[in-house]
Amino acid sequence: MLRVMLILLLGGFVQASSTGDYYLFVKTDSGLAVAESSEANNASSAHAIPITRDTPDLQVTSVTAPASLASGQPIAVTWSVKDFGDGRTNLDFWNDDVYLSADSTIGSGDILFGTVQHSGTLNPNQSYTRTASFSTDVQLTGAYFVIVRTDSTNLIIEGGFENNNDRAAAGSNGGGGIVARVTAALSSTLLPSPISIC
Repeated sequence: MLRVMLILLLGGFVQASSTGDYYLFVKTDSGLAVAESSEANNASSAHAIPITRDTPDLQVTSVTAPASLASGQPIAVTWSVKDFGDGRTNLDFWNDDVYLSADSTIGSGDILFGTVQHSGTLNPNQSYTRTASFSTDVQLTGAYFVIVRTDSTNLIIEGGFENNNDRAAAGSNGGGGIVARVTAALSSTLLPSPISIC
């Protein structure tokens, strides 16, 4: 008798992170309920099944913020995120972090403005834009970059594309940093690259 069965792997589904070469085989009388002269031949030969997945690639495509502001005043930041990959995101929520940094890369001494949760999946070539307002410390002065990191806790499985989730706001000189000069006066000057808080 030929029996066709739907086999559910890994507790009901193949996990989104499961890629590579797997092997499928069938074992009859797995509970040893039938007395047999030999139990050694109850399993079929292994059938190779390579598992691949189309991977999303989330990238922050733009970040905008004011060129200068007064310390202690709120700052509005707008950013866009796009899926440049071949696959849909494996979840419909993740976090975007917004930082204030002395340079154009996120480091241990940078200030986390806040975390904004995104809701909804992204298909390939789809994007979203968010705007949020954050407060600044009244004692904060100097030139800073505003940087957004999408999927900050790595909830989305991106394969080899986990290292391109950050972007600094573009500065007035087109150099890849936003300029907010923070000083004690409202009349702070625009810096050539980062933003300045006054």
